[in-house]
Amino acid sequence: MKNKIFILLVILTMSSCMTDWLGVSPNQKLVVITSLSDMRALLDNTDILNSGDSHLGEASSDHFVLSQPSWAALSSVELKNAAIWAYDIFEGRGNLCWENAFQKIFYSNLVLEKIEESQDKDKNSVEGKSVKGAALFFRAWSYFHIAQIFCNQYSENAVDDLGLPLRVESDMEIPSKRNTVKETYDLIISDLWQATELLEEISIVKTRPTKAAAYGLLAKVFLQIGQYDHALQAAEKCMSFNNKILDFQTLDSLKPYPFARFNEEVIFHSAMRTTGIFSTSNLDVSPDLFQSYDQGDLRKTLFFVRRSSGLIGFRGSYHESNTLFNGISVNEMVLIVAECSARLGNVDKALEYINSLLIKRYKSSSYVPVRVEGKEQALALILKERNKELLFRGVRWHDLKRLKREYLITLVRTVGSETFRLPPDDKKWTLPIPPNVVRLSGMQQNER
Repeated sequence: MKNKIFILLVILTMSSCMTDWLGVSPNQKLVVITSLSDMRALLDNTDILNSGDSHLGEASSDHFVLSQPSWAALSSVELKNAAIWAYDIFEGRGNLCWENAFQKIFYSNLVLEKIEESQDKDKNSVEGKSVKGAALFFRAWSYFHIAQIFCNQYSENAVDDLGLPLRVESDMEIPSKRNTVKETYDLIISDLWQATELLEEISIVKTRPTKAAAYGLLAKVFLQIGQYDHALQAAEKCMSFNNKILDFQTLDSLKPYPFARFNEEVIFHSAMRTTGIFSTSNLDVSPDLFQSYDQGDLRKTLFFVRRSSGLIGFRGSYHESNTLFNGISVNEMVLIVAECSARLGNVDKALEYINSLLIKRYKSSSYVPVRVEGKEQALALILKERNKELLFRGVRWHDLKRLKREYLITLVRTVGSETFRLPPDDKKWTLPIPPNVVRLSGMQQNER
């Protein structure tokens, strides 16, 4: 009962009033956390820590199409504007994606402070280290995901580009300011390296971070900033704990949602906000994406459903529902190893890994191992498969941002009679900070 009471206090105080950096103000003086079990219970609040990650990047990406009536019917202003890369996304409103991320960061900071205040026998115990590692992981997770939305892509300008306001303490009295992109990623990476030393190898539930999850997130981070050797090593280390790939031939295509939640491929379970565009009735898959799957490719059957209207819907979430999974899984690690191996010149290894995935994705009668010549062909193949494997997981926007200059990517969306474009050098690849946060904090807004 005590745990339920203190968690309720945290949730209630999170919505009590506005602050300059979050949009909600947790009053830590009302929160009673006195034991490791209290701290663990706070981090086990899956409704907060494992849910509600930003869907704004997914809304800005290219895996879906929008008819004019569907776009006009959207009740979410931010999704309507993100889908067409509008200049003003929020129209003066706050934003739950920002608020949810900083709520997780507040929880993490609170636990990190409490663990340091605890007795040595507690903080140095296996559970104490695991709790600290989980808090570091969740802080890094939140910062990484909103960095892809509200920061420029990591580049040679990272030491100067505006990053996120880095909150590493729960004290609400400390003023907020934006750090640089480099400082943002330095904190993320530092948190994760510490987490790899502290977390346990095995968890009783997949909503709790493990060593594999920390290495998996490191692999995603290093891939995003172009440090392919580090990404390769982290992904391989992640798979040293779990390298199980789902055999799609064993799945039941007659189920509404063929993929079990917490299936053997999942390393860490998390979910995005799933509203508006991404509800079952509104999510219409791009015909070009759907047609990119071969006839013998089981993903074409298991990921998608053809509606009576003739449009294609998506049902391939590892959340086993219409909520979109955005956690860490073995298939993503395989693709990271394959891409990084190709980029580093080891084409044979890249093909070995991509074939280890594809053999589990095709009917046995249709599967033929892929063979290509040279680094560039291998990389093109792997990126194509990454696009087909990791759809509607929040990953596509990350990929578009890191690849847009290399491949001169211009996004195009047609809604009714209007066509919208987002060229690779457009400043609208970085979304604006929610205006209520800028107004209350005075922090600098992103250029649009």
